[in-house]
Amino acid sequence: MGIVNTLALVFALVAIGYLLALRGILREGAGEALGDFVVAVAIPALLFRTLSQADFGDVKPLTLWSAYFTSILCTWVVATLVIRRGFGRDARSGVVAGLSASFSNLLLLGFPVIFALFGQAGTETLSLILAIHMPIMLTSSVILNERAEMLDGLREHQSSPATTLLRIVKSLLSNPLVLGILAGVIWRFLPLELPDFLSELVDRLAAVAGTLALISLGLSLRRFGIARNVPQAATMTALKLLFMPSVATVLALAIGLSPFQAEIVIVAAAMPTGVNPYLMAARFGTGEAIASNALLLSTLAAPLTLLFWSFVARTLF
Repeated sequence: MGIVNTLALVFALVAIGYLLALRGILREGAGEALGDFVVAVAIPALLFRTLSQADFGDVKPLTLWSAYFTSILCTWVVATLVIRRGFGRDARSGVVAGLSASFSNLLLLGFPVIFALFGQAGTETLSLILAIHMPIMLTSSVILNERAEMLDGLREHQSSPATTLLRIVKSLLSNPLVLGILAGVIWRFLPLELPDFLSELVDRLAAVAGTLALISLGLSLRRFGIARNVPQAATMTALKLLFMPSVATVLALAIGLSPFQAEIVIVAAAMPTGVNPYLMAARFGTGEAIASNALLLSTLAAPLTLLFWSFVARTLF
């Protein structure tokens, strides 16, 4: 199946989810319930299976992480400067903007797209990015938001490093995705095999993760209408879909990633904004419109931009 057909199939499933919500075919709340199942059960099972059985071959995690997370850093800095100096927003909005422009939807969209384009080897490489993606993004967001609250005059001093670290660790250890990653990594180094029943159970849950994730994403998009702060959100969308993968492409060439790893990094960087920036904005109490609009706009534009960056990656590497 070619790239065009592959991406068409992926986004057709997203469209089905959106139409099911739009027409009221599924009851109100069904989207959230399906999304909870995907995030709490299906994708953790997929992460566990992938990490516990993966053959990473000659993949060098440090170079892979350097290319991807440096592209995040560059995009986050640019987005923060644009939203604060260009649009005159406060420091906390700068944190939300940076997160919205750099947080790729690697779970609900990334896993299905990467698998469709690159097969099992692609998801194994992507899982290396996912293994540290959530901890890094969550930790950065919490620390930067506390600093932003000080700059905005809402906090007199930052929490102690120990208090902040404890809060972050508690949050991570209660996250099913992180638990799935940890379980997969630990099991990988144990001289044990899953009993046939448990192995089949994990395989079946993992098998439905991709399809249900895409339908769940479509259902969730129905909740995010285009609200205020559209120019800011459109700018964050442009940074997410154009600037970040551009930086990732340059870094992949400069670092000398293998062609396969380079393609994964570029396509992952070109994914639209995930839902986490909106959840963090709601938690911070600011920037919800920027984050929700960036989620919707970037997802709507993603079929074309993903096709473009897939072509760029295949051509260059």
